[in-house]
Amino acid sequence: MRNSMFRPVLLVLVAGLAACGGASSETAEKAAEAPVIEETPQAYREYAAQLRHEGKHQEAADAALKAFTLARSGPRVDERIELAKAFGAGGNSAGAINEIKELEGLKRDGEIQLDEVVIAEVYAQIGDPNAVFRWLDRAIAANSPNVAAIETNEDLKPVHDDPRWPDIVTASKQ
Repeated sequence: MRNSMFRPVLLVLVAGLAACGGASSETAEKAAEAPVIEETPQAYREYAAQLRHEGKHQEAADAALKAFTLARSGPRVDERIELAKAFGAGGNSAGAINEIKELEGLKRDGEIQLDEVVIAEVYAQIGDPNAVFRWLDRAIAANSPNVAAIETNEDLKPVHDDPRWPDIVTASKQ
């Protein structure tokens, strides 16, 4: 809620600067359009996903990093997944791979629960279709509850044109 307390002050300051020539009216308009986001990890994760789907990759990575920072402790799995997706979608494959490989290791060691479909979503954002289908096959074998929705999963759109997609969708329905 802290953002909402300072937003009116920011608008007044920017408008005042614009009036005296210190800031452009465009800057004032951008400040007026700036979203107010609740200062919680979940709110910033959701905002990061929204930005990523809009193609605003750097902003998505910034919001995901803010979510990670707000989470403060623990493995911060959801925040790191969104950060990996933002990195991958924005072309920072190395950053995305670093995040997802560390989470895969924690999953393998039994330290965290992490759905296979979620891992596939990260690899789809990175642009690694072989890893996507490997993890979707694992998801089907593990009876992941998220398998039922892969056909409409927006994060898997990058592999819809892959010739393996129809087969995996069929397998997900069995």
